[in-house]
Amino acid sequence: MDIRLVKKVVSGSGTEGSAIALKVRVSDPKPFGGKRCAKELENFFGDMETYFQAVKVPDGEKVSITSMYLTGDAKLWWRSRLSDDARANWERIEMWKVLKKELEDEFLPCNTRWVARESL
Repeated sequence: MDIRLVKKVVSGSGTEGSAIALKVRVSDPKPFGGKRCAKELENFFGDMETYFQAVKVPDGEKVSITSMYLTGDAKLWWRSRLSDDARANWERIEMWKVLKKELEDEFLPCNTRWVARESL
């Protein structure tokens, strides 16, 4: 379908004068289990951002929703992190970009960027 037509239909400015209700099922993002693999983590970030945009998740809810898609080692890390932060009287992670950075620091192999640069 032509994207201009979709935009007209969604905005209600179609030539017929009435908007057609579009129902699109948004798939849940694939959970991240904590595998130390740059590809899996980057795909997880991309899937989450696509999901946030599709279902219009407010910024203040992104961390909470992301935590529901952490499994295995990633979920264990998240629970430990929440507990450690509370015990140390540190602020909770509430911003998506901060959570992304923390996940990268924890689950990306430390030489990932160097390996990527060397392969160019």
